[in-house]
Amino acid sequence: MELNLSKHEIMVLKQLCSGDQLAINLSKTLNINKSFLSRIIKKLEGKDLVIAEKRTKEGRLIKLSGLNHAQSFKRLFESKPNAKIEEWLSGSAMDVLISSSGHEFFDMLASEVSCSKPTLYKVLKKLYGAGVVGRENKKIFITDNTLLEFVSNYADAIVQKTTKKLAFSTIIRIRKHILITTNSSSVPEFFSLTGINWLMQHGLEANPSEYKAYYFNLDGIKRRIDYEEAIAHALILAKESQDTPLLASFIMKNRKLIRSYWLNFVARKFSVEAKMNELLAAIGYYEKLRDLE
Repeated sequence: MELNLSKHEIMVLKQLCSGDQLAINLSKTLNINKSFLSRIIKKLEGKDLVIAEKRTKEGRLIKLSGLNHAQSFKRLFESKPNAKIEEWLSGSAMDVLISSSGHEFFDMLASEVSCSKPTLYKVLKKLYGAGVVGRENKKIFITDNTLLEFVSNYADAIVQKTTKKLAFSTIIRIRKHILITTNSSSVPEFFSLTGINWLMQHGLEANPSEYKAYYFNLDGIKRRIDYEEAIAHALILAKESQDTPLLASFIMKNRKLIRSYWLNFVARKFSVEAKMNELLAAIGYYEKLRDLE
């Protein structure tokens, strides 16, 4: 499921907010040819935002989906009927909005989005101008609650569509970052093994679990996991206190491979600073015990 929305996709959604429409009428209202409209509807179907029903005589009837993200778009449009939302919600806007839904600083936001910094500047300028994103103490955040609801539901819809065929025990979303534990033998190619499972392949001594931990990003681009990210992911997914000494021991044995500054960065990136501080404190405690021996 593609992350961003085009102007024409948003324009079609706006029309459907007032009720079901025949494809031929949408084509005339929006002044776009039938084949182009067909491609737009196909993309919106792929995002579970619309439903297209076949009609033999009148042609296809296009409906707004009843799913949460489609209905929250309707509420967003109805709250801003004259705002021309296609001008500031299209392009890379959804990527930026999902990434900024956790009150992010610009540098952190730039590291999260898939677009370039110049594009990020342009998108933010439009969102500031629309009054839906604000800045305070250098932090960037969504100020409009209806937009925040749509952004959250849209991100969750991508997660649900991506994981619907998997048997999973845990799914955690942190902005665009998704962590999942699953015992499915086959996962999408853009999933990356992470957490305890990744660390076990790199020297961590632990008992294998029925469920494996994976990371994926909402943009569908496969990421290379490093030591620091795997540790942060393990902390997020940890359900038992025994994981802390395991991770502490692993870090102590692999100090030359683990970058402390990057460990702090990924802790902030994945909103796990408190657990990381506990882990680092445990390392200090174990080192003191070792010095006493």
